[in-house]
Amino acid sequence: MTDNLPDERRRLRTFALVAILLALAAIALSGTNRPDQANEPTGVTTTTFEASPPPVAEPDAAPRIRQPRRPTARLRRTAQRFLRTYLPYLYGQARLRSLERAAAELRRRLARAERRVPPAARRRRPRVRALLLGGLVRDARAWRVTARVADGDVAVYPIELLIAERRGRLVVVQTGGE
Repeated sequence: MTDNLPDERRRLRTFALVAILLALAAIALSGTNRPDQANEPTGVTTTTFEASPPPVAEPDAAPRIRQPRRPTARLRRTAQRFLRTYLPYLYGQARLRSLERAAAELRRRLARAERRVPPAARRRRPRVRALLLGGLVRDARAWRVTARVADGDVAVYPIELLIAERRGRLVVVQTGGE
C-alpha cells in the first residue's frame, strides 16, 4: 500500500495540472477572435461577463418583470463615449457641459456637488484599461458597467456606471463616485 501512495499522488498532481492547463486554455481562447472587439479604440480592453440566468419563479411569487435584451455593443459605446469626457472632467481638465451621454439628472447632481481637484491630480492622464459589462439592475432598470481606470498613480481603480435607456438613447444615469 505504501508503494502505491507516491503513484497515486503523482497521478493526482498530474490530473490537477492538466485541469488547470485546460482551464487556462479555455480562458485564453474565449477572448480571441471576437468580432465585437474590432471597432474598439486602442488602449481599451473589454471583458464581458454574462449575467446568470434568472431564478425560476415559484407559483406563489409575484409576476416577474421581463428582462430586456442587453444591448452589449450599445452599452460599450455609451460607456466609452461617457468616460472619454467624464475622466477629464473628474480630473479638472474639462467642464461639466462637455460630458457626452450623461443623463440630465446626472448633470444636475454633478453640478450641485462641490469638487476639489488637487494640482497633482490635474496633471494625471487617466485611461480606461477595461470595461466590465454587468447585468441588469432591476430597481433602476439600468445596466451596470464597471470601468477599470489607470491614471499613472500606484493603483488601478474602478468606476461604476449605471446606464439606462432614455427616449431611445442609452445614457449614464449614475456614477459610483457621486
